[in-house]
Amino acid sequence: MSRKRCHRQALLALPPRGMRRKLPASKVTTIAIAHMQNLDDVMSGKATVQVLWDMAESVFTWMRVAEVLGQGVEEMAPQLEVAAAVIERFGRTGGVVVQRHMADLAQPADLAL
Repeated sequence: MSRKRCHRQALLALPPRGMRRKLPASKVTTIAIAHMQNLDDVMSGKATVQVLWDMAESVFTWMRVAEVLGQGVEEMAPQLEVAAAVIERFGRTGGVVVQRHMADLAQPADLAL
């Protein structure tokens, strides 16, 4: 006799919004600088495969964070599009290059350092 399987998705246990820890401003600045450095390396053609995967990892991670929290998804969508285009282009050409018109999407407009 077989058992029925539960098809429910596991719920993430999150504390209430007001009690969640926030990143200190210094860490946000550090993350922003690392992102901009990776993007600059890709734009200038100096990026290695490691930079490509670092960029992809950070974009996919922060997109998932935005989805789970339910905020910032609209801001992350263009970044995800750029990362997917760079990965697809790397698969075709073997080079880590972003097209200039796609790079404008990856630039955070409201970043205050």
